[in-house]
Amino acid sequence: MSLCWLSAALKPTLTVSQRAPWLPSVMRSPVALPPLLQQAWRQTVKDYLASIEKLRKEAAEAALIRDLATDQAKRDMYDRLHRHLNGLADEVEQAIKSGAAK
Repeated sequence: MSLCWLSAALKPTLTVSQRAPWLPSVMRSPVALPPLLQQAWRQTVKDYLASIEKLRKEAAEAALIRDLATDQAKRDMYDRLHRHLNGLADEVEQAIKSGAAK
């Protein structure tokens, strides 16, 4: 029961600044780098953002399944999965923020 394709179809393409306003401006546009490295840097940031987005979508699906489950054990398991996936996404965000601060 995956709704990822639906959210992707309905969501307009956003810029890095719109997808991650918390991302330091230094990571959004590395002006001090040569053009080839700027391109690689932007791709790396896009990959991180895609990972965060995927984790958030999977967490939302786990929450949906948790809410629809009738068995208490399944509700508990999907609740743990939801919290774990959100925690992973938070850790990736923190890693990006701390990497930009160095």
